[in-house]
Amino acid sequence: MIDFLSRLLRFMALGLVALIGLGMALIFTFSTIIAVAILFLVARLRGRTFSVQDYWTNRQAQRKPIFPKRGARASAANPKRTSPMLKPATFADVSQARRRHLKPSEDICGAKRHCALKLPV
Repeated sequence: MIDFLSRLLRFMALGLVALIGLGMALIFTFSTIIAVAILFLVARLRGRTFSVQDYWTNRQAQRKPIFPKRGARASAANPKRTSPMLKPATFADVSQARRRHLKPSEDICGAKRHCALKLPV
């Protein structure tokens, strides 16, 4: 009997979570339909036609890509440029980058004379 009540309680909890998820999906769907209807009405009032596909294509063209594609043009324009994820930084890379930003009188630590590591000038 206790096993039956335990299973029934689990089933009811799962059903409640499923109903909450279904409600959230319906709210999202209806809010999207309302937003598209508003865009359609605004376009009609301005005397233009509205197409969801054209709207989506236009919006995507305006966005910067999150992960830019490296095609043949990008590699041909700058063949030495590689992704930082492909090659880990070495101490030489870090020290070269640091050398560019230091004055000749400074050392690797950025201090005037208190660091044991000196940069070759």
